[in-house]
Amino acid sequence: MDTLFYPDRRIAAFGRASGVPVITLAEALADRSARDGVALHGGYNEAVPAGEGHWNETASALAAQMMAARLCAESRAIGG
Repeated sequence: MDTLFYPDRRIAAFGRASGVPVITLAEALADRSARDGVALHGGYNEAVPAGEGHWNETASALAAQMMAARLCAESRAIGG
C-alpha cells in the first residue's frame, strides 16, 4: 500500500471487475484541496484544527456536488 488512495483504487477495481458502479472521491478531493488551497478536514472546533480529523462542511459539500454530477451524468432517466 504505497498511497493513501489505495483503498479507493481497490474498491474501484472491484467495481469494474464486478460490474458494480463505484464513485470514489479521495483523489478528486485531494486534487481540489491542493488546487484551491482549501482544508477539507477539521476546523470544526478548537480541539480539531483545520487540516486534521474527519471531513468538514466544505469537504461534505464538495463530495455531494461531485456525486450528484456523476449520478446525473450517468442517469438514463435524465438523459445521461
